[in-house]
Amino acid sequence: MIYVAARGVVAVECRALHEPINGWVWLECPGVSGLLRDVVYSLRLGKTPVLMTPSGLLDPLRVEECLGELEKPVLRGCVELAINPRNPGALFEYAVKAVFRRNGSATVCFEEAPLDVIVKQGHVPLIWLMARPQLRAHGHAARVAAGL
Repeated sequence: MIYVAARGVVAVECRALHEPINGWVWLECPGVSGLLRDVVYSLRLGKTPVLMTPSGLLDPLRVEECLGELEKPVLRGCVELAINPRNPGALFEYAVKAVFRRNGSATVCFEEAPLDVIVKQGHVPLIWLMARPQLRAHGHAARVAAGL
């Protein structure tokens, strides 16, 4: 399995791991070919797919180069999370520090946490919020496609 954050991707072979947040969703895909088929299908529907990993934007043409990160994605440093209110304590197995807010989100700092485990516990890493500077470098079209 591989894991990627996506916006504008119609999941057919991949499975959405949560409801979309600002149009973004974490996908679990059976492999690179399944992800790429969903990207192509989305393009045919007129969508503008944007893919991200915890490291940043992912070029669909270079997915093979990032295979290790897609198979075993890891959260490092401080990340904004949408918290599962039924299971907030599960984060503390991996978290070094957490600052919770009333709106159901938190900034959580990790030394190294397996992204797939965090997402399957119902916590959603909002890595696209950290991508704004990266998207600025790619211009207005990239920001519009990413919904930022």
